Amino acid sequence: NIMQQMSKEDQAVEFWQKSLEIEPDQMLLHNSIARYFYQKGQKDRAVEQLENALTIKPDSAEVHFNLASMLFRKGDLSKAIEHYETAIELNPELPGAQEKLQAAQKQKKLQDAISSWQKALKENPQQPDLHKKLGAVFYNQRDMKQAIYHWETAIQLQPDQVDLLNNLGWILATCPDEKVRNPQKAIAYAKQACELGQFNKPESLDT
Repeated sequence: NIMQQMSKEDQAVEFWQKSLEIEPDQMLLHNSIARYFYQKGQKDRAVEQLENALTIKPDSAEVHFNLASMLFRKGDLSKAIEHYETAIELNPELPGAQEKLQAAQKQKKLQDAISSWQKALKENPQQPDLHKKLGAVFYNQRDMKQAIYHWETAIQLQPDQVDLLNNLGWILATCPDEKVRNPQKAIAYAKQACELGQFNKPESLDT
């Protein structure tokens, strides 16, 4: 049963840890223990396990790669990129490393852009283009509440944005979250989009 399986896993980790006390340079065991901690939700402990492993064998491309992947999932993109780059430098043929590095760099670029836009809006909230960009980012991240907030703010600042009116109408009409869905507002936005588009935009009519 599950309890017995958990007990076996715990016993295995305990055995691995004792093995590392005797031979601390067994990178496979470090990786296995870190994966165990990560799956248990102990992410900081998993990262610490691999960081300790690198103090013993700093030229292990696989440990750098695994540490980078954990840091990436934790959202620590700067450190993730650093370890992906080191892994590739140590082993340019490491499977998946280039793709993971590019994904981390892309996410970091987006994260930096979001921070920059939010800082700019803090200094001057009256910037509809930035609200529009942030709305699109949050929409792609499936954060509908934030997407709606920024798009509605953009419309308040610049009411003639047919595409945003159409987007809001669609989200408020179709969002699976009942707390977000609002058919009455959806109809109002869709109607406004049609009126501004003079009923010539098919996407507005479809909404």
